[in-house]
Amino acid sequence: MNKMYYLFSKTECLESIYFCDDGDYINNPTLQTGVYPMGTLLSSSIRILTPWFNNKFNPLRCEKDLSMEFENLLIQDSSFPNVTYEDSAVCTIFRSLLYDGNGIVTNRDHDKAIELLQSYMNYIALCQEERKFSSIEQLNLLSYKNGNELPQRSIYASNIFNEREILSKDGINNFLSDSNMSIQPFKPTPKKRPKPIFDLPIKQTMATPWGDLTTPIFVFKINDIIDLILASLQCIFEQNYVIGNCKYCRNLFVTHNQKRTYCPEQVTNKKSKSCREEAKLKRQLENEKKESIKLHKSLRTMFANKFDNTSLEYRNYIYDSEKWRAAIKACEATEEEYVEWLKGFYVRKYK
Repeated sequence: MNKMYYLFSKTECLESIYFCDDGDYINNPTLQTGVYPMGTLLSSSIRILTPWFNNKFNPLRCEKDLSMEFENLLIQDSSFPNVTYEDSAVCTIFRSLLYDGNGIVTNRDHDKAIELLQSYMNYIALCQEERKFSSIEQLNLLSYKNGNELPQRSIYASNIFNEREILSKDGINNFLSDSNMSIQPFKPTPKKRPKPIFDLPIKQTMATPWGDLTTPIFVFKINDIIDLILASLQCIFEQNYVIGNCKYCRNLFVTHNQKRTYCPEQVTNKKSKSCREEAKLKRQLENEKKESIKLHKSLRTMFANKFDNTSLEYRNYIYDSEKWRAAIKACEATEEEYVEWLKGFYVRKYK
């Protein structure tokens, strides 16, 4: 049986998911995602699950709702989780966690798993509305209420850390005082397999701008998507972060700033806009559109009153205005250019 692990490196608050063959551990993975900022993979999982959650986890909608979001994972946008869009391992692992052709993948009772998913997604929505609930104490209380425990974790550290010896009091003092002793890059090479995983092609591990995980690493064994959600929330809350909901893209994001309302800017391509910038542009376009509608109606009335609505002047104005609207729709012109053209009539009128 294959195993999955959620890895969290506290030093830089980075995360990854590893897929291992039975008998292997994270130092000998078969497949691994790239390394991402804490909460990215949680946000991806919530993004995938949300349409199905909105349909009350209807079993007849499972494949349709999940498949649509699997495809969206590969499309670039400005959202917090979208830094994974080029990482085929992320999509492969989420497919294996969420759908096996019959329904959600879990070793729990299926109905109980759906109840837990509903509970934790409701809790996440509450945390996004009232950030005071974003704490490890609240998460523990809810897990106890739900009759399950948070996933257990182990620590993977450097070879120096893993050497076993009985230390003296001075030895313990020196060891614990040297905080850098066990901090080392962790970048195992995935083992080669004779055939693809889950019938999907194996690609090279995605290199990301955040570098490698560093030891010591918290390692959580993942049996289903519920384990991933809980492990992620546990790490987020222990670092005193909160979760929010972006006003623009509506995706979950993770932040220290309680007042943040848009996804943090974690896109590395400077040509890409952040959610805040996208929202500003959207508002600007909406305002320009409102202005163009107002100007167009005013000019239409002016031409009708001055020349009659059957006149050549009126019909030419309507024809030209419609051409502008068609050009904007075809992305061959902008609202701003259209507004300037409309304003030109007033300039000529009062010269």
